[in-house]
Amino acid sequence: MDKPFDGWLSEHRIERVEAMSPDPAGLPRGKILPTAAFLEAIGSNALRFPSSLFLITVDGGFVEYQDLAEIEEDLLLVPDRNSLTLAPELETRTASVICDAIYQNGAPAHYTPRQVLRDLLDKYHERGWHPVLAPELEFFLVRTGADSIGKPDHGPYGIESVQDHGAFFDDLLRHCETQSIRVRTLIREAGKNQFEFSVEHTDPLTSADQAFHFKSAARRIARRHGLTATFMARPYPTDFGSAMHIHQSLEDGSGNNLFADAQGKDTPLFLAYIGGLQRYSPAAIPLLAPYANSYLRFGSDMSTPANTHWGLENRSVGFRVPESGRAARRVENRIPGADVNPYLAFAATLGCGYLGMIENRTPTKPLRTSAYGRKSRLLPGHLLSALDALHRCRRLRELWGNVFVDIFIAIKRAEYAAQARSLSPWELEHLINNV
Repeated sequence: MDKPFDGWLSEHRIERVEAMSPDPAGLPRGKILPTAAFLEAIGSNALRFPSSLFLITVDGGFVEYQDLAEIEEDLLLVPDRNSLTLAPELETRTASVICDAIYQNGAPAHYTPRQVLRDLLDKYHERGWHPVLAPELEFFLVRTGADSIGKPDHGPYGIESVQDHGAFFDDLLRHCETQSIRVRTLIREAGKNQFEFSVEHTDPLTSADQAFHFKSAARRIARRHGLTATFMARPYPTDFGSAMHIHQSLEDGSGNNLFADAQGKDTPLFLAYIGGLQRYSPAAIPLLAPYANSYLRFGSDMSTPANTHWGLENRSVGFRVPESGRAARRVENRIPGADVNPYLAFAATLGCGYLGMIENRTPTKPLRTSAYGRKSRLLPGHLLSALDALHRCRRLRELWGNVFVDIFIAIKRAEYAAQARSLSPWELEHLINNV
């Protein structure tokens, strides 16, 4: 239910408001206003920022797309009342609200990340389908400026590893509770000083908002404790990578799971959804693996499938179906890295599944053996080849719009070019003196 702004802000004695929107990398961009100024701005359509902020690269550069970068037309920020929440770790009583971006005439800016997901959900709802998602976010904690935090390492699922950083996790869990981020579990993951938060399943937009808030909060709170929380897909070449596994199911308007029938058997809709994941994920992969580093994680075979096989209780495949009854029937997409923009990652996995259902795609037979080492159904192994596949995919362009696809590809090519102009540690070690 919508939360009236003025009453809610007054009730919580809010002094200032963070009005933000996710940029292409999933970072918060926006303005911080005193409460009175915020209420005045939304009442007079004065809350706005330039469209060029949705053309920004992760390193702060801008790409050119038609006239957007040069004209820098203002977009109106429309706060989503349902995303209104406290920002509890700040001294001044502050609220956060996530905004959608629209043009002056009221038309949505369809190329902005949150709107890409909104538009796709509208397509689902037109058919009476209601997707439900639950992400699992992995990240590493490192001492700022060092390769490790210097704490004992207790191995996968070690309770003591979490306890070693109790102050950080206490603050983070309090933050999650205040921001209504519904944490289900916190565990020590397989990598050294790697952890995973999983949250309760909910509608995709709320879930994306929660993941967006969580990543931002983890980074901010870690800095206060002299740590860095990194969601980089593979920060250590010889250690495990970090994923954002996405559990997804589909309900009708009454809350019945459409992926299993009354006898608990897989429905044709469920199989078509998996067929869509298999057919379109190779082209959608830049939204699930958005940086060159993302593909180092794929190459590790360390609980990291780089394929489009599927199977029951099989973690070597890209699309795992956990053992479950009817109510919990779902598929887990194990491909996305933790470095994704959650809005775009959700739009990618839901988009592939949507196309599979409307095209009545037939999946392969479920794989009952290991997918590692197989040469079939492999994903692109490099960012540039992945971008080429997305560029050529007519169906995904129709689904997300040419403007978004072209802008996203331009941003990723610019980021790759910037990285390619930097000397890597390998080059400094092996080429300077040897060639």
